[in-house]
Amino acid sequence: MKILIALMVLGFPLGVKAMEIHYNHESLTISEIQSKVDFKILVPTNMPEGWTLDTKTSPDSNTIDQLSLHYMDEKDKNLMIAIHQKKSTKKSLRSGYKGEKVNLNGSTGYFMKWENVSTGGLLVWNQDGTYIEMDSQRISKEKMIKVATSMK
Repeated sequence: MKILIALMVLGFPLGVKAMEIHYNHESLTISEIQSKVDFKILVPTNMPEGWTLDTKTSPDSNTIDQLSLHYMDEKDKNLMIAIHQKKSTKKSLRSGYKGEKVNLNGSTGYFMKWENVSTGGLLVWNQDGTYIEMDSQRISKEKMIKVATSMK
């Protein structure tokens, strides 16, 4: 299902082009989920053409504490990147992360490479009151950081 979302609805300034998000699996839209959570949902603005989005909510679609944005390849076969979000708390980003420190939109994040997997890893940070965990086994650390820094 194709849905055109104006970025200004998600808090983007006027004059920014609309971004077309291709939802799959009858997913709830970002705007539908945003109205049911008490934190700001952040969406990447720099994603490859043709990827589709499958949204997952927890515990269910009526009471939402957290969500996952699953970006699938153009054939809807492979999970390319997963972005998990929930309201940030003081304990959300524990100082015990043993990953490499990275700067993401002025916030300190941590990147941890997967063991036994040649690419990808886990990237965690807080932004605008939202705790974010991004993981992938298919794209590089550099591409993950590029996606992360495009989140608005």
